Amino acid sequence: MNSGFKRYLFLILVLTLFSGCSSRPRVYLPGGSGEVRYVQFGSWILVRDVDREPLHFEGTKRVKRVSGGWLIEPEKGCLKVFARENPKRICVRAVPPVYPHLKVLRVDSYALDLRVLSLFPRLVLFVWEKGKEPDFGKPRSISPGVHSLRGLSLGKTYLLSAAVIFGPDLYGPLSQPLEVKMEDTEPPLPPSGGGYFLRGDTLVLVWDPSPSRDVVGYVVERKGRVFKVKKNIFQERAVLEGTVIYNIKALDGAGHESLPLSIKVIFPGRGKNEGKKEK
Repeated sequence: MNSGFKRYLFLILVLTLFSGCSSRPRVYLPGGSGEVRYVQFGSWILVRDVDREPLHFEGTKRVKRVSGGWLIEPEKGCLKVFARENPKRICVRAVPPVYPHLKVLRVDSYALDLRVLSLFPRLVLFVWEKGKEPDFGKPRSISPGVHSLRGLSLGKTYLLSAAVIFGPDLYGPLSQPLEVKMEDTEPPLPPSGGGYFLRGDTLVLVWDPSPSRDVVGYVVERKGRVFKVKKNIFQERAVLEGTVIYNIKALDGAGHESLPLSIKVIFPGRGKNEGKKEK
């Protein structure tokens, strides 16, 4: 390990320890009117909204109105917050220029699987719909590893970004937003096994479930008729005679059907009462 790399690691350690011991950032307003809370993301300051307090700023390079407050990049490292004409000074604290790496592993109608890579154990993740702004007031705490993000709508495009937590309300820079379109183009895997039995005048078909996680039900077809069931069992009155082929397909949340599992049913009168799986 060369000396330059050692110095870099030492700098990160010192900055992390220093930031972790910092108190929660806040600016008190006069006259008992409350306080202005702010959060730092890299070189940006998020000043949260204060009820009934009009705010304006000086010393800003860029200002964005976002959910829950104002996202501000100070012009020279510090800015002034004015409330009731009383300025309060906020300065950016030093944080290492590191951020997590995000990689999409899988997208289907069940969830989005995301791998998060980072040397730091405490992270925050933001997920928002393309064309909108992230809700900086509601960061999602995560850790390095694989995460399944549920509740995202198929057909929509989302942006994902993460940052390292260095202390109370002190975060590293946000990673470059990762754009993901929620598209499920793959059909589920088919069910397997399969058999049947007759219980009085009722036919009962059973099979092993599809191993795909996004299966929401099964389609059962026989002689041009189609039935849908939620679980891996199907029942109907045994009014047919002879040999009948039942095709069973797994159905996912995007409406895709798997390859069929075929079960040959021999009704009484033309053969033995036993089930066979078609190859």
